[in-house]
Amino acid sequence: GLPTPKAPATGGRTIYIGFDVVSLRESVGALPVRDADKLSTILANDPSLETMRGKLLQGDPTLKDLSPKLAEKIAQEISKDLSPQAKPIVATLVDFYCGYLRPFPDITETEPLQSLMGYLKDLPTWDVLMAKDKTTGKVIGACSGQIVDVPCASGDFKIAWNEHTWVDKDARQSKIGSTLASKFTARAKLEGATGVVIETDNPYLITKDERGFNHGNQNERAKFWTDELGQSMDPFNRFQFWGKQGFGVVVGADGKTPAPYEQISMDLGKVDSCKTINLAFQPASLEYRESLPKEMYKAAIVALQETIDENARFYPDLVRTLRQIDALPGDTVRFVPLNTPNIDKVMIAGRPAKEGAEQRT
Repeated sequence: GLPTPKAPATGGRTIYIGFDVVSLRESVGALPVRDADKLSTILANDPSLETMRGKLLQGDPTLKDLSPKLAEKIAQEISKDLSPQAKPIVATLVDFYCGYLRPFPDITETEPLQSLMGYLKDLPTWDVLMAKDKTTGKVIGACSGQIVDVPCASGDFKIAWNEHTWVDKDARQSKIGSTLASKFTARAKLEGATGVVIETDNPYLITKDERGFNHGNQNERAKFWTDELGQSMDPFNRFQFWGKQGFGVVVGADGKTPAPYEQISMDLGKVDSCKTINLAFQPASLEYRESLPKEMYKAAIVALQETIDENARFYPDLVRTLRQIDALPGDTVRFVPLNTPNIDKVMIAGRPAKEGAEQRT
């Protein structure tokens, strides 16, 4: 278990004495085979969780907070025909799922519990690291992602993709997020990954003229991102957080121009790419601590997108992006720390702005 600072008991804030980090894959793996198979069948045929996601998409106010009571009720319904041994595991699974949905207002960036269960059962490279409150046993944060095999002409390699990291708002300032991120990176190194990647908004491409708010005013921008756009964190602060974890935005060999990146939508009926997204990289090996060959960067982008759609390499936007990477000066890409003082100048040098912003890790 990992101790956390005791939070002030004011304003209704929860006091976290400590938390444990556990693997959801290992928890699900403890299910008896019969229960695991039955649970997969239940999730495939019971619409309650998918209905919940649908209501979230429609802005149903009754589901805004995804309360623990709702998670408990759904878990009881799902596990009523399972063995007593399975019930607490299902409760943890659903508890995680409600927390996973809460911070991401774009519902197309989350997946049905049925899909996540399939990953946990069938993809040995995919896992969820959960932070569980020592006192209540509730899931108060998680980090989910996978180790991706990357075919490359110069030699195949592995990239770890930190897809979603979140911490309950009442549990922040307790080092939970940084602990989860560091444990995910430690696993990546153990698996021999070249590095860890995250996708992050580029808020510097959204100007005051387009959206009518002042980036220089911290209170105003926080209200805009959290209240108007529904994001869980001001993306400027998100840059600082991931920068402290060792992540840098991928730029050309000149160290100034963000390297092009495309992320196709997880809603496969919509092939529009996300223009305001950049890729950030955390080296996991000494060989690539400062730069990465462009050939490897391109191969990694393709491999990441093919986890969403196996035909991703043929998407026109992705083909165009690969050509733009080829046009960058030099044979490598570099990494500028996301918390560097002049990160605004680097990010403003990116692509033309697009109205709106997508939530990422």
